[in-house]
Amino acid sequence: DEHHALFLTNRCNSRCLMCSQPPTAHDDGWLVQEAIDAVRHIRQAPANLGITGGEPLLLGQQLRQLLDVIHQQLPHTTLDLLTNARLLVDPALAHGLLQGLATPVRWLVPLYGAADFVHDHVVQAPGAYEQTLAGLLTLQEHGQAIQLRIVLIQPVLEQLPTLCEFIGRNLPFVQEVALMACEPTGYALANRELCEVDL
Repeated sequence: DEHHALFLTNRCNSRCLMCSQPPTAHDDGWLVQEAIDAVRHIRQAPANLGITGGEPLLLGQQLRQLLDVIHQQLPHTTLDLLTNARLLVDPALAHGLLQGLATPVRWLVPLYGAADFVHDHVVQAPGAYEQTLAGLLTLQEHGQAIQLRIVLIQPVLEQLPTLCEFIGRNLPFVQEVALMACEPTGYALANRELCEVDL
């Protein structure tokens, strides 16, 4: 099996209309130590390892601790880290997480519109659009690889050409753009009229 992921938290600062795993508010910080223990028990290093949640950036310096352990234990493993990047607007968090980061990470960041009213509606968090763009710029400033992820639900599909043009003109440093189908579970079931589309 070449597809492995570490689940770090179920907490999130967004409530996306199509979230396949609705977040919870309880403290699940023990998952980070469990992930560190799991990494230390891996005998055959995978080429790639996923980091996911919830929102991993909510872990702050614990996330950096995990990334450093992965680099020590699995120096040839690359990481795909799924995050909304919003918390990277905090300079202290961004510096502590990204400065001198030796582990090769590709940051998988959702972007759902070329305007705040679209993106913020999809993620159900006012101000998220500006925070996401600031987070993307912070990742770019630190030379990090970025993949944008666009889940194709109705509000996104209606604006998709505009979003693609926006990315091409304003985010040329992005390495990849992934167009993704919606998983029919979690919040997507409650928002079926927006999420259940025929691609």
